[in-house]
Amino acid sequence: MATHLGKIQLLLLGLVSFGLLHCNNSSNTGLESYLGQTPPDSAATIFAPDFICTGLNERDAAFTPDGNSFYFSVWTGKTGSICVSHLINGKWTQPEVAPFSGRHSDIEPFISPTGDQFFFVSNRPLKPEGEDKDYDIWVMDWKDGAWSEPKDIGLPINSERNEFYPSVTENGTLYFTGSYQEAISGEDIYYSTWNGIGYSDPVRMDDHVNSNSYDFNALIAPDESWICFSSWGRANDMGGGDLYISYQNGDGSWTPARNLGPAVNSASLDYCPALSPDGKYLFFSSRRSMSDFTPTGSMDYNKLTRMHNMPGNGTGDIFWISSDNLKENLTGF
Repeated sequence: MATHLGKIQLLLLGLVSFGLLHCNNSSNTGLESYLGQTPPDSAATIFAPDFICTGLNERDAAFTPDGNSFYFSVWTGKTGSICVSHLINGKWTQPEVAPFSGRHSDIEPFISPTGDQFFFVSNRPLKPEGEDKDYDIWVMDWKDGAWSEPKDIGLPINSERNEFYPSVTENGTLYFTGSYQEAISGEDIYYSTWNGIGYSDPVRMDDHVNSNSYDFNALIAPDESWICFSSWGRANDMGGGDLYISYQNGDGSWTPARNLGPAVNSASLDYCPALSPDGKYLFFSSRRSMSDFTPTGSMDYNKLTRMHNMPGNGTGDIFWISSDNLKENLTGF
């Protein structure tokens, strides 16, 4: 088993390789601005407050490899929509519902490391005239400068139960959350390899990743060297569910999952990890309250609504933190 320092180096190597893979395929224009945001320093901060993150429940983060489009989900409690902002002529467009979304419940966008496939989760029917169903994983291909029509990836991954949070490696292996009957806590993390024609039968990850608690929403490193995921109910959980990381050993087994610690996690739900294409930043979703709005004088209705309709109100926001700070946090936690 690698030393703890070695594990940190593996994480950083994965971040660097992830960034190089995309930088070689793009001008990196969008990544130079990150929607005009000041990069976070020593702590996780809300990403693009009052632009991407508002008083709504924003979650999930996915940049295109060139950094010129940013996709995210907005969840309303019963349904979700995937939204997007584009960098056009040096300015980021006002977020809008993505063209393929808005008619059914769509969440959890993920763009493959090569940028040629767009995965997401939806309860849309398999046929246009059908009724909404359970949540499945869908995919679009990049063709002729646009995303193709969504298609259900089908068996053996999609089933009559829910499948969530797709994440794909460089070689096409798909990691996802499955609520299969065999899942110990109702949901576990699985993977399925791609052979160029179809996917293999899903394999449940070992007990160093999955546990007797709720394990879900995993981000896999492009080279499969590490996996970052959400878990709720573990002994070292800081409150409402935390982000954990595990590293793959040389024999294909995984190290015991390690809590990412207080620089990332909070007493509220922290979940939905994602990486910027250049590997510099970890994005994640959190329901922590960060509001510093202090009304002057007595509370009135206008002050009350302003307080509840701003980022950091605890409904849900997208956060980001630098990978350097993540390394420092892992060293001491």
